[in-house]
Amino acid sequence: MKVEDQAYKNYLEARDAALKMLEAGSRVDAKASAYYEDEMRGLEYMLDASPLIIKNLRHHCHHITGVKEYEYREHHRARALQFQKKLGDLKKCDGRGLFVQESEILGGFGFKFDGQLYNSDTLKYYECMLAMEKGGLLNIFRGMNAPRSLLEIGAGWGGLAYQFKKVFPKATYIIVDLPQSIIFSATYLKTAFPDAAIFISDGSARDWKNFNIYDYDFVFLPYYLWAGFDFKSPDLVINTIGFQEMSTKQIIDYVSKTKEWGTPYIYSFNRDRSPYNYELSTVSEVMKNFAEVSQIKILDVPYYDFNSKRGGIISGLKNFIKNILGLKRQGVNEYRHLVGKLN
Repeated sequence: MKVEDQAYKNYLEARDAALKMLEAGSRVDAKASAYYEDEMRGLEYMLDASPLIIKNLRHHCHHITGVKEYEYREHHRARALQFQKKLGDLKKCDGRGLFVQESEILGGFGFKFDGQLYNSDTLKYYECMLAMEKGGLLNIFRGMNAPRSLLEIGAGWGGLAYQFKKVFPKATYIIVDLPQSIIFSATYLKTAFPDAAIFISDGSARDWKNFNIYDYDFVFLPYYLWAGFDFKSPDLVINTIGFQEMSTKQIIDYVSKTKEWGTPYIYSFNRDRSPYNYELSTVSEVMKNFAEVSQIKILDVPYYDFNSKRGGIISGLKNFIKNILGLKRQGVNEYRHLVGKLN
């Protein structure tokens, strides 16, 4: 079977499961934050996608991460050197060979240097892997003498899950997310790992105590069942650019449940609050109520900034002027790699 044909079959399975999740969620009046409810309206067409859309699924992931395929076409190649330099800066922080290039499946796109394809998403998730490595969070997944699992709250289209499973193929990767997002991540990851054992929830409650997560490579679960999960505790819980768009109560629910589980660490890569999210105090405040929080630094520029961290006099002058004019992003708008020690 051709990859695109299998991908569409994978999509139909993920879509049908997502529809069941939405129906089950409506019966318990499950609601995301107002911010997410608004964002998800832009994904309604994915409930009835054509084979052509799924063939180029990565082109539609801009609804989730904002990264557009158009920006990487040949007539934009003048930007490519900035990406190459950013990758070089990140690799200088990498003593473990954690880089995983963008896959070309399902319309994967980016700039290519030395046979490696990457875009802004690729480098963002690579930076997250480096931050988790620097924080000592990945050691537990090395030389696995016992089954291990990582749980990601809000995996988007599955980009970080893809990189993690390429590096740690024996670990179980659990995704808790909105049903609309699970359409993307389940379709993508099932296509990227065709031999993987995968469980996709139908959204109904069940006896999770008898659910063995280690029977699967990937597990996909709807967010509204979170409080009732009592399967074996994951070894690490993470969230990237998702907490910042939730309500304070939702983050409290996630972090307190993680602590209740006995999971030793929770990792966050977020702003303290998205500018248009009025339902959240700050991510760091919530985490500090449950954990000892430390910040991990990788580069001196945020993930979306492609200026060199060693930019010399010109870069220094630009940053000085931004500070004088109050244009430099600070406070709640700054992205931070945070590690919360829970136990």
